[in-house]
Amino acid sequence: MTEHAAPKEDVSAFRKQMTTLIAGGVVFLLVIALLRGDVAPFLVVGAIALVASALIGVEFWRSRRRHGRDGIWWIGSVGFDEADFDDRSRFPDVIHLSRSKRSQIGRLGISGGRLQIEDEGIRWTAGSLLTPRSLLGGSFFLPWHSIRSVDVSDIPFKVRWLGGGIRIYVGDKGQHLYGELLGSRRALLGALRDSPLGG
Repeated sequence: MTEHAAPKEDVSAFRKQMTTLIAGGVVFLLVIALLRGDVAPFLVVGAIALVASALIGVEFWRSRRRHGRDGIWWIGSVGFDEADFDDRSRFPDVIHLSRSKRSQIGRLGISGGRLQIEDEGIRWTAGSLLTPRSLLGGSFFLPWHSIRSVDVSDIPFKVRWLGGGIRIYVGDKGQHLYGELLGSRRALLGALRDSPLGG
């Protein structure tokens, strides 16, 4: 298990920062609306911002330590690069969904889902409100003996305290799964340190 520049963020810090961000945005919108005398467009923008912030907040809150309850040490939101699942024989329980080319416009090739650090290994189940047009469904499970290492790092040009990148190395030739975490890296790294990888 490898860590690169992990900040000391936690859920409480995130909640304070998100509250400040939302409050500042609402005040800014109201000031602009009063100066322009036209409130409706800014109320729409404000509503969209609040909904987006709420979705991010829900996903972040789900990223937490569970301290071994039900054999689960951590749960969080992780979206994986869909290209890493081209080898269907390695991940037989991952479903490749068919969507129209039009619906794929603007996508980043990431399918979101729920990642769990468990007693026996790492489990991922597809499905996230943040990636409704995902091309992956189903799930996968990687027992600890099949995982060489896990690397948690920053993502360039993205807000550090919102999450980071995660690479799960599963082969002898550098094969890995790349994902983007939304949540507390501190909690994830703690769970990994308590796993067979960190022992």
